[in-house]
Amino acid sequence: WVVHGSDGLDEVTLSGPTFVIEVTGETTREIEVSPNDFGLNVCSLEKLRAVDADGSARTIREVINGTRRDEARALVVANAAAALFVGGATTILRDAARIAEQSIDTGAAANKLELLIEATNVS
Repeated sequence: WVVHGSDGLDEVTLSGPTFVIEVTGETTREIEVSPNDFGLNVCSLEKLRAVDADGSARTIREVINGTRRDEARALVVANAAAALFVGGATTILRDAARIAEQSIDTGAAANKLELLIEATNVS
């Protein structure tokens, strides 16, 4: 998937539809997904704008560690669900979103993040 949120995000958005070019082999098709397709609500993302990379990383860590359960979490869930869907984990976006939520809730996402940090030696 190549995605473009209707609000200008270069990822799946929650403030409206996301426009998708789906590439399969040598064919492409245009589709549109909405937050409802993931079982999520349309919401404003204004309060999520990070001023720098550190702020963005802090927000993502808060979501992954389970301390944020707001629009930031929903945005991470939607984008993780898109990756799970594209990767073939499921053929239903709502199911992919539930898998992403479970990964956060069980701590599996946090564990994978720590392994990635160790493997890349990035703090």
